[in-house]
Amino acid sequence: VALTATGPMTITSATASGGDVTLSARDALSVTSASATGGFGATSTNGAVTAGTVTAGGAAGLNGATGATFTSLTGSSIAVQGGSGAISGGSSNTGGTQSFQTSGAVSVAAVGTGPITASGSSVDLTGAGPVTVASATATGGNIRLRAADALTVTSANATGAIDAASSNGALQLTNTTASGPVIGRAATGTS
Repeated sequence: VALTATGPMTITSATASGGDVTLSARDALSVTSASATGGFGATSTNGAVTAGTVTAGGAAGLNGATGATFTSLTGSSIAVQGGSGAISGGSSNTGGTQSFQTSGAVSVAAVGTGPITASGSSVDLTGAGPVTVASATATGGNIRLRAADALTVTSANATGAIDAASSNGALQLTNTTASGPVIGRAATGTS
């Protein structure tokens, strides 16, 4: 399924039982639900992208010029770009790579277990299981990272504070730079 609009686009449901779903709009793009055996991509060149529940057998991606919002993204990997706006997400379901890049704030309530790269004015990520952050950058504020199990952070840089915590596992926090305090808390051990 491939759809293109020269203005805004609103899709209730898009399904590709033998390939990809690709949606492109000049202005705001909204999709309530989408399912693809292949990849999923939604792009707005001048507006925001809003997605409800998206399930893809391949990569799942959102690219909004003025922001991106999603309820649930599932795919072999996940990439969300918010342009000049914010990224606000419910759940990112993947064991593959996860990328959240924007000029505004990044907030995802339930990240997957795959390695994460996140960059925005501030970064707030929470995971219900183990969380691995390859790189987190906050260009105008704080980084807040939460994991129910082990939390591994390879690199974190913030103009504000860095606050990382694991409620039921270990915390590994390396290569951190912050203008504010760097705080790490773990249930079983910190390094």
